[in-house]
Amino acid sequence: MYDIYFESQMTKQIDFFLIGAQKCATTWIHHCLNEHPDIYIGGNKKEEFYLGGTIYNKDPFLWNTQFFSTDKNYKIIGSASVEYINDAGSLQFIKQYSLKPKFIFAIRNPVERAISAFFWKIKKNLLDQTDINNYFGLLLDEFKRKGTGLFTDDILKRGFYSDNIGDFIKLSGPENFKIVIYDEIKENPKEAISGIYKFLSVNPSFKPKNLNRHVKANNYSTFLQNIERVYINKNKLLKFVYRGLNEFFFTVKKEPAKRINKLLHEDVLNNLRLLYSEPNQRLINIIRENILLTEKQIKYLESW
Repeated sequence: MYDIYFESQMTKQIDFFLIGAQKCATTWIHHCLNEHPDIYIGGNKKEEFYLGGTIYNKDPFLWNTQFFSTDKNYKIIGSASVEYINDAGSLQFIKQYSLKPKFIFAIRNPVERAISAFFWKIKKNLLDQTDINNYFGLLLDEFKRKGTGLFTDDILKRGFYSDNIGDFIKLSGPENFKIVIYDEIKENPKEAISGIYKFLSVNPSFKPKNLNRHVKANNYSTFLQNIERVYINKNKLLKFVYRGLNEFFFTVKKEPAKRINKLLHEDVLNNLRLLYSEPNQRLINIIRENILLTEKQIKYLESW
């Protein structure tokens, strides 16, 4: 009964979902989408704001009116959260309130993603400063013993892209599912965002201001991380200046693979690659069966 009431009060149809994954340039994509004059995204990409999240479950009608009520007639309306791909239950809500929506799924080398998530948690004071090799050794051991755990799920298992992707493809069909690879954005952001606009049937030539904004990068320096945690995060001006410097230095750093080889001991790196080898192959198989990717995109996936 409540679902029927809510559906009758639903003022806006959600046309597309940016479903993740975490630490795969979803924030950059969100900013570029939100700038487009034909696109409106409700909820501002906050994890708890997604359809099926804590705020929605508390009051679905308030969720809709608070995040998706707008006087302007946008061509399309979307919702963005990295929790969508991580929460298979969200599909049940999407089925009820969206008619054949489009999905955008950003992915990245899962080893790189896990390392980025590790440093992000340190940066946000969600994790104490610790040795990366010892920490990943403990995570891998926990995964082998239990298969789950608070940070095991958040750092390791979010890189299992193949777990729920098939269900999203089945819901709307492969023609309504677009995969964006992190490396493509780094290499040619203009082409990447234009392709996303084209997929959403809005003007692909629109140039967002965020186009030249570097994809968020976490600093891998322990010294700079400590400065950021203690001083930078408490001052908006310092945070702005620090972010600009961090983005500048990120552009002149070594390639991700070389940085990872220096960060991780060989045995830890090999164990991480082994962890992701089977899920990566499942992902490639699902994509080949359903979605047309370029040879370059397939090469990116196979290199993981």
